[in-house]
Amino acid sequence: SSSACGFWVVMPQLAAIEERVEALRGAGGLSDDQVAKVVAAFPEVLGCEADLLRENVAYVEKTFFVKGNTLTSLLVRKPEVLGNIVDCQGDCVGDCNRCWVRF
Repeated sequence: SSSACGFWVVMPQLAAIEERVEALRGAGGLSDDQVAKVVAAFPEVLGCEADLLRENVAYVEKTFFVKGNTLTSLLVRKPEVLGNIVDCQGDCVGDCNRCWVRF
């Protein structure tokens, strides 16, 4: 659902931001410096629910067979994948900026 990563519909509370940063550290395996780079490049990541961030990291690992240092490098290079909510699998649903097909 689009509410899982509504970006800046409502400014997230500090506790929610901390939970999202922890999701990036835990599921994504990112260091503090890498988290800072992700947030700088894609600040909307702080508007995504922590569960969505964990799910998207798992999706990248499972679908694209990316793990470890390769995964962390990918997340720093293309942090917008953390906000993906659509996988139209080629049958366009019109939410291209949030779709896995672009990846």
